[in-house]
Amino acid sequence: MGFQFRFGTIQKVKKNVRDEKRADFQDSLHTQLEISTRLDQLCDELQQLETERTELFQKGIISMSLLVFYHQCESELHRQITRTKQELADASALSESRRTSLLQADCEVKSFEKLEDRRRLQYEENLARREARLCS
Repeated sequence: MGFQFRFGTIQKVKKNVRDEKRADFQDSLHTQLEISTRLDQLCDELQQLETERTELFQKGIISMSLLVFYHQCESELHRQITRTKQELADASALSESRRTSLLQADCEVKSFEKLEDRRRLQYEENLARREARLCS
């Protein structure tokens, strides 16, 4: 009978938990990237709207309905940008929380791996001592 790590089952469970936490962390990073992309698009839309408005006003095309239209559009974009920035902050906090959780799970797996290595080495040393006694 060879070496068998007594905590092998627990070690497998810890590895599975770590892998799940890694997947969760990657999902949160993906979500964070999507929100960041959406924020960039909204900012680009706002910049484009402001440029368009400025160009029209420089050409002398000014009317009350046009002013109201641009004001409403810019206000809505500012609201969306504010909401999206909050979503991004929430997603960043979630990602950080999941990263911390992943690091903790990884430490637990590494500690079990070190324990297994120590136990395996101890087993091999004991086996070598027994064989040496049998040969003498």
